[in-house]
Amino acid sequence: MALLDLRDSQPLAATFQAVFESAPMGMLIAEHDGRIVLANARLAAIFGYSTAELEGMSIDQLVPERHRPAHAAHRHDFRRHPGLRSMGAGRDLTGRHKDGSEVPIEIGLNAIEWPGGRAVLATVTDISVRKKLETDLHLTNVHLEEFTYVASHDLRSPLRGIADLLEWIEEELAEHESPSIRRNVDRAKLRIGRMEQIIDDLLVYARSGRVSTELVEVDPRELVQSVLELQPLPPGFEAEVRVESAPFKAARTPLETTLRNLVANAVKHHDHPASGHLRIHVTDEDAFCRLSVSDDGPGIPEAARERVFRLFQTVSASERQGSGIGLAVSKRMVESHGGRIHVEGGAQGSTFHVLWPRFPRRERHDH
Repeated sequence: MALLDLRDSQPLAATFQAVFESAPMGMLIAEHDGRIVLANARLAAIFGYSTAELEGMSIDQLVPERHRPAHAAHRHDFRRHPGLRSMGAGRDLTGRHKDGSEVPIEIGLNAIEWPGGRAVLATVTDISVRKKLETDLHLTNVHLEEFTYVASHDLRSPLRGIADLLEWIEEELAEHESPSIRRNVDRAKLRIGRMEQIIDDLLVYARSGRVSTELVEVDPRELVQSVLELQPLPPGFEAEVRVESAPFKAARTPLETTLRNLVANAVKHHDHPASGHLRIHVTDEDAFCRLSVSDDGPGIPEAARERVFRLFQTVSASERQGSGIGLAVSKRMVESHGGRIHVEGGAQGSTFHVLWPRFPRRERHDH
C-alpha cells in the first residue's frame, strides 16, 4: 500500500492539518519510536490529557500496563509491514485514561511520510457508549432467557396435565365414542402439540441472546392463517383478512409470536366479549412489511399508548387478568430485528402497526 506523503505539497499539508484538528474521532501521529508528535483535541478528551501534554509523550502511556510488552511487539511488526490496519473490531481493546481508568476504543493505523521520516497516523474512537449498550442488551437477554425458561416450565406442566386428561377421557369413552367427540379430542391434541412447539421455539429464541439469524421464506397469507388456526377466535368474533404482501425472508418465530400477541390482545381486552370484529391487513411499504391489526373495542387513550408497551403495564381495571407482558415482548422482538411497532386509535377501536424489514441487514455478528 502506498504511503501517505505530506511533504510534497503545502496546500495538502494545510488541508490535512484542518481535517486533523476538526476530526470527530481522536487522531495522533507518532514516530517510529512511539513518541507522539501531534494529537488533536478529540484524542486529548478521550484520554483526559491536554494536547500539549500528549505531544512528546510515548504512546505506551496510553496503553494499559499489562498490554505494554505486547504493544511494543505490535509496533515493531507495523514498522516492518506498514499499511492500513484496524485494531479492536470484534474484540475488547482499551486505552489508559490519565486517571488510570480504561476506555474501550477502536483504532485505525496507517503509515505516512512525515518531516523527519516515516510515521504512523492513528485514529482512535471511544466506544464506551456502544459497549455499555451491548452490556445492557446482554443482561436483558440473560434475564429474558431465565424468565422464558421459568415460564415455559410453568406452561408445560398444565399442558401435560391436559394431555393426560384427554387420554383418560378417551379410555372412558372408548366404547361410546362418537365421531364428533373423536374429532374434538384430536383437535385438542393438535393444539397441545402446537403449543409445545411454540414453547420450544421461544426457548430457542430467548437462549440465542441476539437477533435470530435463521431466516426462512415467510408467506404473509399463510402466516396469518396459521395464527388464526392455532389461536381461533372465540364465538361471536370474526376476522377480516386482507393480504397484499409478497413472501419475503424473515425470522419466522418472533414475527409469528408478535402477530399472535396482537390478535390475542385485541380479543382479550375487547369490551364486548361475546362479539367483536378484527381486521388484519398486510401490505408492502418500501423496505418493510406492514402488519396492521385493528379491533372495534374500547380503544386506548393517547396518553397510555406508550405505556402499553412496557412490562407489566395495563391500561384499565378491565385488564386485571392480563399479565402486561405480551406487548412488551412484541416490542422487543420487533425492534431487535430492525422494525417498529406503534398503536393508534380514537374513542373506539385500536390499530397496532408493525413494520417488519423485508430485507434483513447483515450485522457484524452474522459473519
